[in-house]
Order: sequence, then structure tokens, then C-alpha cells
Amino acid sequence: MIPIMRKYLVAVGAALVLLSGCSAESGEQDQREVDCASFARVEPGFLETKRDTAILSDPEAAQVDRSEAFKRQLDAHAGINQRNHPYDCEDPADRELFDMYTEEQSAA
Repeated sequence: MIPIMRKYLVAVGAALVLLSGCSAESGEQDQREVDCASFARVEPGFLETKRDTAILSDPEAAQVDRSEAFKRQLDAHAGINQRNHPYDCEDPADRELFDMYTEEQSAA
């Protein structure tokens, strides 16, 4: 009788391990969906401005990075290359901004 119970307990333990692994993956996927939805609601251009402001205020930033950030902001304020579409976490062009956004959200 005890060997049967032992097999049963091993099976139950294995099932719990599998379920906990699936729920962790599911939880991560749910979190990504929430992050993607909130990322899409951010005002277009806000994250580029935030990134460029961080570069411009960093005394350790390379001069070329500072110049590029300054030019991007001047262009955006002049309406040149201004972002006018929502952010998309699936778009490879928005990957860096999405990573920056999720890091800031997890730190808050």
C-alpha cells in the first residue's frame, strides 16, 4: 500500500511542478500583454523625448550621441520626422523604447 501512495505522491508532485511552470509562463505572457497595451497608450513621441533628454543630461554621454539627440529633438519640435503613430511592442523599430518602458515600469 505504501509503494502505491509513494507513486501517487510523486505523480502529484510532478503535476504541481508542471503546473507551476505553465502558470509562470502564462503570468509572464499576461504581463507582456498588459505592458504592450499600456505602451500603446503612451503619447507618440514622449518616449523618444524622454530618451533624448536622458542622453542630453548625461555628462558621460558621447558628443556624437548628444548631437544626434539634440538634432532629433529639434526636428521633432519643427515637425520633421515627428512620430504620429502609436507605439507597438511587436514592431522591431520600437523594441528599444519598449525595453526602456518596461524597465521603468518594473522599477516603479
